[in-house]
Amino acid sequence: YQRRVHGRSTVPGVSTLETVHLRIEDMLARAVRQNARFFGTTASRLAPVFFTKSHEWIDVEGTNATLGLTDFAQNELGDVVFVELPDVGSKVAAGESFAAVESVKATSECYSPVDGEVSEQNTALADEPELLNKDPQGAGWLIKMSNVSEVTGLMNKADYEAFCETDEAHH
Repeated sequence: YQRRVHGRSTVPGVSTLETVHLRIEDMLARAVRQNARFFGTTASRLAPVFFTKSHEWIDVEGTNATLGLTDFAQNELGDVVFVELPDVGSKVAAGESFAAVESVKATSECYSPVDGEVSEQNTALADEPELLNKDPQGAGWLIKMSNVSEVTGLMNKADYEAFCETDEAHH
């Protein structure tokens, strides 16, 4: 995309006639930042977010990932009152529990869809576990992992939304 700018420049050293190149990537990045929740991402980029049948989400960037509980899961649990997270440096295996979420209704385990090592935990949840209810795919993320294994067998957003409409999702 190009546009020509005519007239007197208000910036010293800039000619009165110049061509401004706006890269498509910059426009997309700006749109994603402005509409991050619409695109289902917590970052200022459009990233692959995958979902499990046990209602966890994983946002993958290279060999690093952020994991959390889905909006569907937090709605089913009700008001979250406590979150237990693994220590930084802990190894987590695919299919294993990595966190426990306690609500006014029940305690639920969260299961990792990948192997990896915990590189960060969301310490804000210790003082504000309700962040999981307010913003489960944003400020309510659970852990970040490094050296994650390949992501396979997970659902994209459309498939997960369709899954949530089934009876199996409510068990």
